[in-house]
Amino acid sequence: MRSRLFLILVSGVMVSLILLVYVVPLIDFSVDNPWWNGYYLLGRRLDTDILDYPLVFLSSYSPRETCLILIPYTPLDNAELTALSSYVSDGGLLILLSDYGYGNLVLEYMDAPVRINESGMLVDPLFKYRSSRLPKIIDFSEDLHIENVSEVYLNHASILMILDERAVVYGMSSSFSYFDLDLDSAYDEGEPQGPFPILAGFRHGEGYVYVMSDPSFLLNSMIDMGDNLNLIKGLAGYRKIILDQYHLKTNIHYRIRESLLKIYGFLASIYILPYLIVALIIPVSYVILRRFHKSEVYING
Repeated sequence: MRSRLFLILVSGVMVSLILLVYVVPLIDFSVDNPWWNGYYLLGRRLDTDILDYPLVFLSSYSPRETCLILIPYTPLDNAELTALSSYVSDGGLLILLSDYGYGNLVLEYMDAPVRINESGMLVDPLFKYRSSRLPKIIDFSEDLHIENVSEVYLNHASILMILDERAVVYGMSSSFSYFDLDLDSAYDEGEPQGPFPILAGFRHGEGYVYVMSDPSFLLNSMIDMGDNLNLIKGLAGYRKIILDQYHLKTNIHYRIRESLLKIYGFLASIYILPYLIVALIIPVSYVILRRFHKSEVYING
């Protein structure tokens, strides 16, 4: 009896863990992540195509009708960089959201007039939401041409560096902001003082690139703050949005989940499933017949 209860308990725990791993993805910026750090709401508020493959597959999209949102937390290889550059050059629109990832790899390949400063964090002790690490941006250029955008809230953002006049700055932090180099949330002598550019753009061939120094302003916990959602809608315009999910940083939870899905896919294949069903039917039939035989013996006895 105890062994049976133990087996049931262990089985229940295993099933619960499998369901937990399958149902609750925890990858930052994932459209399947419904928690504070995911893009679940973004994927449902906007009409998006999910690109979960290398960027060489961009060739299947029409550049002049689409907009790619890219969060490069894993590096792009040369083939991807070439495909991305060609996509924009042919009339595509790229919205690059990057703070401490591989955004500069993309910008360097395109010989862009903008870089992302990854050496610190944007802090604003006055214009903020609760924490100085959640700065409020209210200074937007008239060149942005987006309606209903007057305040945007960032989340542990970086800043942009403008290299030459080819770049157009569309958004700036306040003059009270500073760049926290040692990440102690306190101003130290020598730390750069604002305002700083946080949103800029430049032409690349026949297309255009927007660079924003924070992908976290679109998280589930941030998307409804201020005009965050209106900003991304305005940048994309009329174009169909392609949301890259291939270059997100994975974690142990994701790898376990992917392994379970592969195992499930293998077991559910037409070559394995019939044998698996037979393998389950035999012991179940044996248990049923054995119990039936015992009850028959008990009645006759």
